[in-house]
Amino acid sequence: MKQATDPQNPSPSDDTVLLPGDSPASTLHQWPLPKGLPADTATGSFRFGDYELLQEIARGGMGVVYRARQITLNRTVALKMILSGRLASSEDVARFYIEAEAAATLNHPNIVPIYEIGQQDGQHFFTMGFIEGMSLQDQVHSGPMAPRDAAILMIKVVQAIEYAHSNGVIHRDLKPANILLDMNGEPKVTDFGLARKFRESNELTRTGAIMGTPGYMPPEQASGQTGQIGPASDVYSLGAILYCLLTGRPPFQAANPLETLIQVIEREPPYIRILNPEVDRELEAICLKCLEKQVQDRYASAGKLAEDLNRYLQGDEISICSRNPVERLRRTLTRHRDDLELGTWGTLLLIFSPLVLLGELAIWQLGLHESTITHVYLYAGFVRAVQLAAMLAAGWHLRTQLFASRQSVSRVMWSQWMAFIAGCHLILMVKMLSEFLNPHFPKTSLFWCYPFFSILSGILWFNLGSSYWGFCYLFGAAFFLLSILLPFSPDSGPVLFGGLWSLLLVITGRRLRHLQSDQSA
Repeated sequence: MKQATDPQNPSPSDDTVLLPGDSPASTLHQWPLPKGLPADTATGSFRFGDYELLQEIARGGMGVVYRARQITLNRTVALKMILSGRLASSEDVARFYIEAEAAATLNHPNIVPIYEIGQQDGQHFFTMGFIEGMSLQDQVHSGPMAPRDAAILMIKVVQAIEYAHSNGVIHRDLKPANILLDMNGEPKVTDFGLARKFRESNELTRTGAIMGTPGYMPPEQASGQTGQIGPASDVYSLGAILYCLLTGRPPFQAANPLETLIQVIEREPPYIRILNPEVDRELEAICLKCLEKQVQDRYASAGKLAEDLNRYLQGDEISICSRNPVERLRRTLTRHRDDLELGTWGTLLLIFSPLVLLGELAIWQLGLHESTITHVYLYAGFVRAVQLAAMLAAGWHLRTQLFASRQSVSRVMWSQWMAFIAGCHLILMVKMLSEFLNPHFPKTSLFWCYPFFSILSGILWFNLGSSYWGFCYLFGAAFFLLSILLPFSPDSGPVLFGGLWSLLLVITGRRLRHLQSDQSA
């Protein structure tokens, strides 16, 4: 997996073609040369066929890039070759040529041109235009760009990627470090190391392989679903770059790449206007449209993105401002997060479902046939104790999976459930104490607690709607409706309450189990 380069601490994991400004310039002797590269011991320089290698400017896990002079044409170029030289595997060579050939098919003023592809003394190489300037990553280090300046710059990048898509090429590793700025400030897209023809199969990309830069990677790429990667994946990365230009940081960043990938898959990016209030709402909407988790929710193409950026700059209404209420509702209900962290809860919820239903049916039968209120409370307390013990036993049996995650979302989930259980028992205890300690307190059926249980359940599911899955809002609304209906038929309280809980636990548990099986596959 390629990582973004820190300009203050250049990492050998980034093979972007960069100039002084992305990483400090290094002499040829600061890094080991590729295996088999001949040296001119008389002059101290290195010759490579028709090229004189002047300076190393970037290095990655597979390739190394030099500033070189093409002797016959007397021009400066960027020369890239395989780091392992003649010892490169056939897969490395094939991947190297995919990058070169993908970029060579593109002729656009905002894409770094390819000049020559070949090999010299068994060493595979290609040359490309040498951009005298810096990368967009360096530009961001000085702080966020002015919103209109960022939009103007991004239109050129987006149009270059739309051109690549029209020629069947997707980049798959778009990020600020892979966009160079020449001396006139014109952006140039480079480093097609992960590019592929999206109309053809790519056997070099293994199923489930995660390649790219985490902070700018679309969710389908971060989760290893390579079959879903297409032009919309580049649209996501373009939105991530725009986000970085407007805020000075990528949409997602964490202490390590794995946590960043989890954020990409599960979380929503912080609102841009919170980080930079100077950004217009329309530009924020354009950027967040690109960063939608679901492919179908993003712009249909890079060209559509460029059109909206143009509308924004011209002061016209952008295409996504008139989203209808039905679409807003759909997006709210389908929004989800933390599926990976909560996936282990699926089995537990499926176990809880019959326990909840059986417990409520037992209480319903007791309430119907026991005439003494004391006996009802005693028997109901016993049923609750057995029910809670069974749930704790199930949780203890699955403790390894449930407590494997140390993420805050798991702690929040546990606290919400414990608060709900404690609240229900407190309602029952207050009712019982009021009836026994106050002789004037009206004696009512135990079933009269269920509207209050339903209200607490609705509050719990609404919280889950905002912190986990949008459909939980509907589940919460169902419990609120139930709390209104139960006073009209109090004797059916345990049956309706337990039945609704059991159904929703099955729905949620099966969803989590399905997501977990997909992830493990």
